Amino acid sequence: MPAASHRVLTQLFQQDLNFTPTAADIARFERDLAVVSPSLMRDALIELSQGKSRRPAGAGQWREAIYAIYNRKVAEHAQLFPVFHCFETAFRSRVAVTLEEHYRTAQWWAPAAGTIAGNAHMNTVTRIGIIQPVTADRRRAIHLMTADMIQWKLDVMTFADGYELLEHSTLKQVKRLLSSHWSLFRHFFVNANGQPIMQGVIEGKFERVNAARNSVYHHLSFSGMTDVYTTADELLGYIGFRLPPVHRAIENAACAAPPYF
Repeated sequence: MPAASHRVLTQLFQQDLNFTPTAADIARFERDLAVVSPSLMRDALIELSQGKSRRPAGAGQWREAIYAIYNRKVAEHAQLFPVFHCFETAFRSRVAVTLEEHYRTAQWWAPAAGTIAGNAHMNTVTRIGIIQPVTADRRRAIHLMTADMIQWKLDVMTFADGYELLEHSTLKQVKRLLSSHWSLFRHFFVNANGQPIMQGVIEGKFERVNAARNSVYHHLSFSGMTDVYTTADELLGYIGFRLPPVHRAIENAACAAPPYF
């Protein structure tokens, strides 16, 4: 059975490309594919083969040209890190603050944690803080997140408030909390004319940012960087966070050079 890198490389050359590398190129590419993102490498190879970037001057120079594209793609991913950082932290904090204000208790997940510890059904939770009853969708959203964290070996009752709890959450869990508590958040999401925006529209945009975030964090190629930026900026704007000036401040911040430079 051929090595995984050889199999992927053969597929790239046979199905995706319209140039023939030298034997030396193939040997180098095969070694490279053992330590790089095959998704980004595939796109770099395709971009070069389609003439979207400058082709190498002669045979045997493909690797240098391909890595110039590959490294550019990595840099483009890096440009989005501040976007995702701002998006995640802002929505985690907004949800934490809103739920604590609503339930009037800092540890609004405590009843869910109690049922999990006691092997009781989530439906036995009818009260959180001073709010009663708790609707099924809200109860389920809190229970699922709490159960996940307990499964991850986190002691959720050591977290003092929602800030600490949601630092350990996924964006999917944040979205589920937002969706299940939509009546608490919908006043944020109005257009320039003051008209409310449908919940499904906001959820779709939120998921678009989350999907791009997951692609970047897993080093996968995706299209629509500009769309992701404008979508994140739009959603953040609804909750009072302006992305462009913060992004510029992050990009312009003076940092010590990495130790390997």
